[in-house]
Amino acid sequence: MVSRLSYLYNEGFLAPGKRYEATLDYLPIKQFMIGVGYSSTILNWNHASKTELNVVSGTSRINFNPDLSINNLLQFDNFSKSLGVNSRLQWEYKPGARFYFVVNQTYLDERTGLTLQGFGTAIKLGGIFRF
Repeated sequence: MVSRLSYLYNEGFLAPGKRYEATLDYLPIKQFMIGVGYSSTILNWNHASKTELNVVSGTSRINFNPDLSINNLLQFDNFSKSLGVNSRLQWEYKPGARFYFVVNQTYLDERTGLTLQGFGTAIKLGGIFRF
């Protein structure tokens, strides 16, 4: 089991703020990981009221072998009241060359439940060029 707790204080040029974050990851076997996380960001704007953004997330990773894995992320925040779902299949078909297939979905929290607001897919190829 892996856990992380962090605190960040930022005197940024847009808005000074504070961020608290905690995550807990569980690896029952080396090929599988699940985790939960929570973060709270408080921004003190110079010319507006204070904003508090709370994000709850869940992650999972399955490693089928050293070259093929699938990663999932669920994320809900109180500001947009939306749930984001991101799934990424990653395949390293030769050393330094990777293929990604990504699916993104966004669900909006309406009074009757979550409704699909956005859907997208992407295919990415990456490689290393040496000369």
